[in-house]
Order: sequence, then structure tokens, then C-alpha cells
Amino acid sequence: MGGIDAIGYALNELRRNAIDMAVVGAAEAPICPIVLSSMCIAQILSVQNGDPAKACRPFDRRHNGFVLSEGAAVVILEPLDKAMARGADIYGEICGYGSSSDAYHPFDMDPEGTGLIRAMQGALEDARVRTEEIDYINAHAPAIASTDIAETKAIKQLFGERAYRIPVSSIKGSVGQAFAAAGIQQLTASLLALKTHTIPPTANYEEPDPECDLDCVSLTRQQSIHIVLINAHTIGGSNSSLVIKDSILP
Repeated sequence: MGGIDAIGYALNELRRNAIDMAVVGAAEAPICPIVLSSMCIAQILSVQNGDPAKACRPFDRRHNGFVLSEGAAVVILEPLDKAMARGADIYGEICGYGSSSDAYHPFDMDPEGTGLIRAMQGALEDARVRTEEIDYINAHAPAIASTDIAETKAIKQLFGERAYRIPVSSIKGSVGQAFAAAGIQQLTASLLALKTHTIPPTANYEEPDPECDLDCVSLTRQQSIHIVLINAHTIGGSNSSLVIKDSILP
């Protein structure tokens, strides 16, 4: 989720006119013996090794851990007038950032998702967006059962009955968990979702966990979306959320 925090830092610097442009990225290459052994000891890696392509199952009844991956993503942030002046291809607007720390457990999220609720609330307030305006949630959901359930509870607590009508998906079933790069991978996927009005699917979501009873998108869905909430959580209890908008909105 380090990439989400980097986006939030750049957003604040741009708002106070300390910089004219920010090239924001994150990369992670954690597949090495010491990291793999640490994750095995923590028992947060998927053990569904018989079918590797289906090992990572966010929100699914059989979710039992994530698949470690490597990756990177980079975006350019700048004021709208400067982007238009140079003829940039604008994918969307970063309009709100929130963060919190619950420090509940070294590897696990607070079971009620209280820290994530604070991060989501902070992002919505920063963006001046109401809960009823969110069209899609790009979830953290790493396929750790307790974490997927806690995020579901947090979304339901914040959005109330409307939580069941907001499409939710996790890209980690497709790309795995790339730690620091994961959040900014979610951002790029969400920007493309805004651009194409296509919600990315939650790969391997086949048997819904009854405790993860949101509108989880299992297949690519064409739908008009204009405002997206992105969630991230990391080892140690840190939570971050972003709100992004379609670039055509005022």
C-alpha cells in the first residue's frame, strides 16, 4: 500500500503548490527465501497449490491466503490546467486520501475493520464526496479470510444498506499481492475502469463466502462509473484509501 500513501503525499504537495508535477510509483520484488519463509511462518500464504491459477480467491468461501507477487506501476500527477496545456491523456482525478493505523496485529486486520473505516471516511471527507456517490469499490481483499471479512464489515458499517448495491472487486486474484506496489496497481486498474467503464473482475470468486456478501464482481462488468473508492491495508495495521473521479466531472 506504499504506493497509495505516495499518491496521498504527492496530492498534498500539489495542493499547496509546492510542486508542479509528481511522478509517483511503487515497486516490489519480495519473492525470495526470507520473505517466503516469513509469510509461511505467519500462515498467510495460500496453500491451494494443486491448481496455482486458482490459489488466490478473494471473498470466496475457499480463501485461505494470498499469492505473493512482484510488480510496479507509475502515474503522473499534475494540476488539470497543466495537463490540458501539454495535451496529456487524462485518466481521472485524484481527489481524496485518508489513512489510519489500528495496530491490531502484526499481520491481521481489526476484525471489525475500524481502522479501515477511518481511512475510508478520511478519503471521502478529503474528496468532499458522499457515500451515496461512490459507484465502485476497488477492495484490498488479499484472500486472507479474516481480512476479506473485516473489509466487508467495514464497508457495510460505513455505507449501510447501500453497501449491497455498490460493485466491489479485488484484482489480487489476478495479479497477486505485491505489497508496496499493490495499492498503485489498484489505482491504475481503477483509472482504466473509469476510462473504459469496465469493472475488473475478482478472479476465482466462485463460491461466495456468506460473510463476504457484497456485490462482488466475478466477471468483467460493463457499467457506467464516475467515482471510485480504493482501499489498501498492510502488515503492521496501516490502512489507506483513495477517492478518484472521472476526469469529465467538475
